[in-house]
Amino acid sequence: MSPIHADTVLVDNDSDLIALANAVEYYEDGSESLTIDDVLAENFAVNFIPHNGDILHFGITSSAYWIRFDLDWSQLDHSEGKILEFGPPPNS
Repeated sequence: MSPIHADTVLVDNDSDLIALANAVEYYEDGSESLTIDDVLAENFAVNFIPHNGDILHFGITSSAYWIRFDLDWSQLDHSEGKILEFGPPPNS
């Protein structure tokens, strides 16, 4: 990952639900042709745009979207598992 990226999100034992939307950077791939190697190339990092919102939603589109974020797992007791799930926010 590039040294210039969105805020790192701390994952710890007390974290049941973490909102990542405001810690994500994204790239719209209108051609839908990029590969993971393309996106991970060091010179590609400048193409990512910080997302500034509570919900990550790109609407109806034919584009592919690449997202990246940084998780800090250092405070997690690794005897306890965590699940990384993407989806709409849960109903309150």
